[in-house]
Amino acid sequence: ESHRLTPTSPALMKRLEEDIEVVVDGAAYKVQAGQRIVLNLRAFPIDPIFVDNPTIYKPERNLKDAVKARKGTPSEIIDHPSFGGPFGRRKRRCLGSNIAMAE
Repeated sequence: ESHRLTPTSPALMKRLEEDIEVVVDGAAYKVQAGQRIVLNLRAFPIDPIFVDNPTIYKPERNLKDAVKARKGTPSEIIDHPSFGGPFGRRKRRCLGSNIAMAE
């Protein structure tokens, strides 16, 4: 839960593998494969559209029953691996993460 409130990285850049359609304020935009997009990892986890009472620290949000209840809803986005984990992801992952997890 603390990592939802303060993610290890502020953004995630991805290159699209397929065409997608993005809807913003009711307007649809087509984004072609190969384009880069940036996801704001600080905004989603504290947006009231996705999280009830987003500024309140509630570790119960990560219990199996709570995660299961979010499946298929817009709130499911907070369960994405990019929003969890204290060590970051991919090539910028903390070098000591494996040692820390083993201890």
